[in-house]
Amino acid sequence: MTLTPDKRKTLELEYEEVCRSHAAITDFRGKLLALLPLASGAGLFLLLEQPHPDAPLAAIGVFGCAVTLGLFIYELRNIQECNQLIRQGGYIEDALEVPNGMRRFKDKPKAQINGFLGAEGASWVVYTAIFCGWAYVAVKESRIEGSDRWWLPVLFTLVLLAKFARWKKRGSSMLVARAANSAFKRGREDRFTGQVWLRSTVAAPDGTRIGIVHFTPGSRTHWHHHPGGQFLYAVTGRGRVHTRGERGHVLDPGDVVYVDSESWHFHGAGPDTPMVHLTVTGGGSTEWGEAVSDEEYANGF
Repeated sequence: MTLTPDKRKTLELEYEEVCRSHAAITDFRGKLLALLPLASGAGLFLLLEQPHPDAPLAAIGVFGCAVTLGLFIYELRNIQECNQLIRQGGYIEDALEVPNGMRRFKDKPKAQINGFLGAEGASWVVYTAIFCGWAYVAVKESRIEGSDRWWLPVLFTLVLLAKFARWKKRGSSMLVARAANSAFKRGREDRFTGQVWLRSTVAAPDGTRIGIVHFTPGSRTHWHHHPGGQFLYAVTGRGRVHTRGERGHVLDPGDVVYVDSESWHFHGAGPDTPMVHLTVTGGGSTEWGEAVSDEEYANGF
């Protein structure tokens, strides 16, 4: 794919921002993962080795469990953010044609054992251990016979085994985008003419992604092309697709179109009819051009 100087500059700036955001989140996660066990361990040691007779251990333990759980939820959110930034960085590296071996995100080593031997696995071990420590404080004065001898190691082991089993399942499972968890968003004015609504779904590891697009009558995309090519599948209504320099095609429900990686094109609804189509787009960042004029939209069909 040949990028214009302005487009390359934009992608480079976006890539720098993705790198900064990823580095900031990773740095914060690393510091928290290192300091939290030290602080929690010191607090647990003082409570258990030099207990105050009037200390409300149950309340302190419950408070420690709650704080640990809250921080762990925040950690899981940071993991999601990091994974999203890695995907975005990989797409930009493809678009910029960064050589193999120099790609910060695409060449990132994968964690072993379905992700367990990595930052996420370390988080689960550390936070589970801290949670169990505070839980021990919470029940230390309870009347559960022998509870301090066996239930904490069992809880710790069960949590990690359950997480490892989920990782194993996740490694071979499908990616599912539930309709109830998705929403259509208005298409950007610098990429679409008229009212267009889009829903992103799932993306494969190679960057291939599927989307659903609703076009109102007369609406359409700007001129653009995809470095990995694109399939269009018309679902309802009547629309049109046009490659620059060629004759356009009318789309009826059930029609399928493939546009190769070098073709600048547009697609949208008919002048008087809406259209819904699915898109299957190859990896890489879409390059957008100028708006399709009314004359270009009307001619060639």
